[in-house]
Amino acid sequence: MAVLGIDLGYGFTKGVVTGSEEKFLCQSLIGSSLERVLSGGLFGTNHPDDIQVDIERGGTSDSYFIGELARRESTDVTYTMDENKIDHPLTQVLLCAASAVLWPGKDAGPVHLVTGLPMSHYKTQKAKLEENLRKLDAKVRIPGKNTGWVPVKFDRVTVFMQGYGAAYAAVLDENGKPRDKEVLQSGGLVVVIESGHKTTDVVTFETKPKFRPVDHLSFSLNLGGDNLAQTMLRVFQEKAGAQCPASVQDQWTYEGQLWYDGKEVNAKRELDQARERLGQTIMDRIRARFGDNAGRVSTVFLAGRNAPLVEQPCKSTWNNVRVVDNPQFANAEGYRIVGEMLERKATARSQDKIRIA
Repeated sequence: MAVLGIDLGYGFTKGVVTGSEEKFLCQSLIGSSLERVLSGGLFGTNHPDDIQVDIERGGTSDSYFIGELARRESTDVTYTMDENKIDHPLTQVLLCAASAVLWPGKDAGPVHLVTGLPMSHYKTQKAKLEENLRKLDAKVRIPGKNTGWVPVKFDRVTVFMQGYGAAYAAVLDENGKPRDKEVLQSGGLVVVIESGHKTTDVVTFETKPKFRPVDHLSFSLNLGGDNLAQTMLRVFQEKAGAQCPASVQDQWTYEGQLWYDGKEVNAKRELDQARERLGQTIMDRIRARFGDNAGRVSTVFLAGRNAPLVEQPCKSTWNNVRVVDNPQFANAEGYRIVGEMLERKATARSQDKIRIA
């Protein structure tokens, strides 16, 4: 069974699929679609990041711009920081888009979706989200990305704990085998820190007597890229005397430089200071939660778009700090790895039953 690993992040939606190098990356923005008179012709064809998604479900048909295209062209662009992702329309629109782009093909057979929820919402929202996703039955078209409509319906749905996806991607390879046996047998604690837009998730494993998670040292902090954004938006207001346009807020937050009202607004110094303060605050909170156990940490893996925020503070606290490959996709990759491990176990059980019969 093909596995789709989709990370529905507050900042970006990321996705990967079994047996393919293709990845889906899209800012978690949606807006109404409109006719694009100037696309094509003198201005060239659509940019690869321009995604329009047409969805038919429940007898209704809707069309949206998402990600970069929504940011640039939609007049009603929106994103969500809502803690309840279950019923938010943004969730299914972005999920349908990622699924349609990555769908393994008409002859691929059944599809297993693995996605995640923040640690703090996992127990209360997991069952309902799984139910909603199992019921999803839509036809999806991405003009310019594929030919025709893709039937998006999942044969199996697994909702995993956000942060644990990144943890498994850090310690296991694409085949579910340990990346570094010495790390997993060190006798110390292995910590994975995944810093995203709204939260920073910390997952801790002990390595002896066997490799397993440590619940009281695994937690979620409500600190991430959104805190940096709020700081930088206040800086823009002070420097430009106006609110930063929604369409360029992400650029301003991560670059600290923008052309506005006939002049360049530059806050690179303030951005560096804000990044340093936030990174240190995140590290201080983590260090406080660990207490005396901080001395037991042997290896730290950093993941998520905002891994660079905590890299230096982590290195000032612990010796063996590593940024995982492609850190923004760590959760999605981990979801895929977990899904494929579950499928291998299911296949083995089926074969055992056949042998017994």
